[in-house]
Amino acid sequence: MTDTLRLILIEEDADDAKLIADSLEQAGIPVDYRRVATEAGLRDTLAAGEWDAIVAEHSLTGWGVVDALHVAQELDFHGPFVVVSAEAGEEAIVDSLCAGGCDFVLKENLHRL
Repeated sequence: MTDTLRLILIEEDADDAKLIADSLEQAGIPVDYRRVATEAGLRDTLAAGEWDAIVAEHSLTGWGVVDALHVAQELDFHGPFVVVSAEAGEEAIVDSLCAGGCDFVLKENLHRL
């Protein structure tokens, strides 16, 4: 793959965002990413350019992944929206997928990205 994946990482922890980007790079997928941690940051980042995908941490402080999905839909983002989590119950997974997420990946399985 020669194209670079332009990725928005919705993640409060910079090290966790880097872990996700590194997992993709190790799989041979070059990544250009921007980490955002707030709704305002997501809005600004979506408005600032074309993005191929969004990967969002399920547990965000002050707003949730379903809120992030709604922002992406409101701003007409049509790429994949993948939710990641260190641990999640079945209800969280179902809620994320029903709100429009296209996949849910546990952080221990980042190789699935």
